[in-house]
Amino acid sequence: MKDVELRIAIIEEAVQRGRTGEAFCLAKVCIKHEISTATLSRWMAKVKNLPRSEWRAALQGRHNGGRKPMAIAPEVWGYFVDQYRLGAPCLAAHRMCVDRAQREGWTVPSLKTFQRRLARENLLVPNRRRNLAVFDV
Repeated sequence: MKDVELRIAIIEEAVQRGRTGEAFCLAKVCIKHEISTATLSRWMAKVKNLPRSEWRAALQGRHNGGRKPMAIAPEVWGYFVDQYRLGAPCLAAHRMCVDRAQREGWTVPSLKTFQRRLARENLLVPNRRRNLAVFDV
């Protein structure tokens, strides 16, 4: 993993610069590698008191890519977008969708799921300045 190797190299460089004027040395390393001093300090804290052979495991990120986006049934998405297109804010469109879902027997995901999909499809626009031209569907 390139990212972990880069982190190890940056930490080694910071350690090689020595303890003299530590804050200044760390700042120079951070500027060179375009990272924040807080990031470097976190990385160094993770490997503190660990043998060099265990640094790779300590520095590997815990993020594994997240989940796949939740599927929204086409009829639910269509109804939501219709309400949103007519000028309803996300929250109001979601509430209308939930109300209709109770009558129709649909399963409706959370508001946040709808907002993520709107953003992913470049349909999310700020309230009060909604540009309905993006809805040429």
